[in-house]
Amino acid sequence: YLVFIVSFSLLASTLPFIGLIPFAAYFALSRKYDCGKGLLNRAKAFFKDTFTVWNILGGGTVGILSFLYLKNNDAGQMYGILTPDNNKTTTLYFWFLYLLFLLLEVGVYIAPMFFAQKKNPLYYLTTALFVVFPLILVGEKADFCMRASLPALIILYFLLLDSLKKYREKGKKFIPVAMSVLLSVFLIIGAVTPIQEISRSVIRTYKHFADGGQTEIIRTNYGIFENRLKNFTGQPNDNIFFDYIAKK
Repeated sequence: YLVFIVSFSLLASTLPFIGLIPFAAYFALSRKYDCGKGLLNRAKAFFKDTFTVWNILGGGTVGILSFLYLKNNDAGQMYGILTPDNNKTTTLYFWFLYLLFLLLEVGVYIAPMFFAQKKNPLYYLTTALFVVFPLILVGEKADFCMRASLPALIILYFLLLDSLKKYREKGKKFIPVAMSVLLSVFLIIGAVTPIQEISRSVIRTYKHFADGGQTEIIRTNYGIFENRLKNFTGQPNDNIFFDYIAKK
């Protein structure tokens, strides 16, 4: 049922769905079968396990309908690779910020659990996705990096828990204690951004309704908000989904 279950996130969480595909492929390909030795036997078992009625009809139907619906999404038409300018100074600054971003956002979590996960392919897959995703652009801003990395962040969370458990089992009591302290510090620092986002929404919402829906922020920035909305919407005109499937 793997394809069928994963397809549920395609419409509601399109970018996280993309970030989920590498993990779904990993779990499908690394699954062990009681089929005897030989590549041919394993291939037959994999084919039988993957190309099921649920995956083909269920996952296929959801995939086709979701694709037709999302086809006219404005953000989906804007994609590429984040690259620096040709200027040498700008290029060096770009890669400096990129490496600093990886160090602070990923490295502080990935590095401490290396010795506990160095034989785990999932550890390297998760790290690779964290390295690649910041360079992929979909839409006007960093939407792909923020959202497609969500499945990898969840896997990272479980890997951290597993690493703490393995360090304790090996009798290395100092390492899990030090990791717990450092992780707490990193999470407290990282919590500043989401707290600011929540407080901003609360404050602006309160001001908006307190002023009868006519706050200065809404009036002065209406044009900006209108442009931002285009990054997540699309026109229903000349669209197969709206012309035929969702037609009244």
